[in-house]
Amino acid sequence: MKKKSAAVAAYTRVSTRAQGFGLQRADITRMARARGDTITIWVQEKKGGDKERAELDQLCELARRGHVRRIYAWSLDRIARSGIRPTLQLIQDLRSWGCELVTCKERFDFDGPAGEMLVAAFSYCAQFELARLRERISAARRHKAERGEHWGRPRAAGAATVRKIRELRKAGVSIRDIARETGALRSTVANVVSKKGPYAEPPKAAKKARVRRLSK
Repeated sequence: MKKKSAAVAAYTRVSTRAQGFGLQRADITRMARARGDTITIWVQEKKGGDKERAELDQLCELARRGHVRRIYAWSLDRIARSGIRPTLQLIQDLRSWGCELVTCKERFDFDGPAGEMLVAAFSYCAQFELARLRERISAARRHKAERGEHWGRPRAAGAATVRKIRELRKAGVSIRDIARETGALRSTVANVVSKKGPYAEPPKAAKKARVRRLSK
């Protein structure tokens, strides 16, 4: 059994940099308060996919040592491993260490055969959703390649485009019209005009001070 002094922890994870932890933290805090818990350990992880979850591994290690008696997560897919077996193994490990897993979205007991069946179902759905996402990304990449379009971050404008942008701007053309004329992104045009990022002018070399020789 866990000691009463063992902590209550919360694990939150987002898959992209654009996502935030606010929603997950709010829901977890609300549920913990309703159960009379005070969360003293917050774990945040920004990762894509499921191959590396160093923060989750460290939290599980704390649970294994008896320092954590309950872990809150927003949903099972936030804490699930790739595939059904690894997810079930994670929950079984937590249970054997005396650590309870509580999720906000599913709200059911993970113990017993019924819990294992539900965990397997949710894990499969999460894995299926991730596989579909990867398929859509792969299809979009192929579509771009077939059309000869660039995939990923936009390339920096070439020297000819930079000259054209500066000429048009000098003639009083707006950034929007320059972007339409040259095919460059507005942000690229703005950076060229303001000489920021890769379009910044190199610093001028400092002039060497002249040494005045005194005649003997």
